[in-house]
Amino acid sequence: MSDTDLGNLDAGKLEQLYRTGEASPLEATRAALDRIDRFNDAVNAYVHVDREGAEKAAKASARRWGQGKPLSAIDGIPVSMKDLAEVAGMPARGGSLTTSESLCEEDCPPARMLREAGAVILGKTNTPEFGWKAVTDNRVFGASYNPWDTRLTPGGSSGGAAAAAALNMGVLHQGGRLRRLDPHSRRVHRRLRLQAHLRLDPAMAAGDRTFALSYRPVDSQRRRRGAHAQRDRALRLS
Repeated sequence: MSDTDLGNLDAGKLEQLYRTGEASPLEATRAALDRIDRFNDAVNAYVHVDREGAEKAAKASARRWGQGKPLSAIDGIPVSMKDLAEVAGMPARGGSLTTSESLCEEDCPPARMLREAGAVILGKTNTPEFGWKAVTDNRVFGASYNPWDTRLTPGGSSGGAAAAAALNMGVLHQGGRLRRLDPHSRRVHRRLRLQAHLRLDPAMAAGDRTFALSYRPVDSQRRRRGAHAQRDRALRLS
């Protein structure tokens, strides 16, 4: 299967291909990285990409799949983290000039659990300063742009993740919202015809290792009307 084909597949299909040996996590990761190289300059979705770390993680995942011992259903799936999250070996600027360029020493809980599940972290996506508005721009990395029309915004505060998802620059993309301040924040990306969201299920507070995944891949047959096919799925990580 070509890298172009792999770059357009969702997590469920990639898992099937990994299981049968028709594709490898390294191939899928390189396909995602290639799409970042092709498209990111136009939309400024990613503000940090760890190609070396991603390929290293993908090779380890490929060995596990080859041995029939994947860590989870998302072992080897290319993912991104929002730049509000701390990821070991990557900076966490949060879109603010008040933060440091130094690399984080530890993973935040979502990043740690994704690594424990074998996911391949590609890098960090753009966010408004500390995630506090519905337009993704900041004084550190500038604005992210809507792939459908780069004169427009992809919304916020997970605008970088939304643009990355729309262009398949990775498969799963972490987002987040402040529920008390903005209970309707998902509507921002819906109205802008984009949504990318990887959230922690409330059950995780009780130790249930489940991620709730919501993402809107492009429905190419209805693209002109701006419609998207929505899929919601939960994948256990243990």
